[in-house]
Amino acid sequence: LAAVHGRSHPPRRVVMFPFPFPSHIAPMLQLAELLRARGLAVTVVHTSFNAPDSAGHPELTFVPMHERLP
Repeated sequence: LAAVHGRSHPPRRVVMFPFPFPSHIAPMLQLAELLRARGLAVTVVHTSFNAPDSAGHPELTFVPMHERLP
């Protein structure tokens, strides 16, 4: 419907936050890639403790956050 009226909406975004262990990060990134392939934008929020390799997933958005609460 949006294309008929000449408007384009940004893709829906999924925000993912992995538990900080490699056994959790790898499957979550696989899921993120599947969601992206289905047309969703994916943001991965992570700490420096569990920072994934963003170079291996150029279509995903990676956002670091502080590891401790104020």
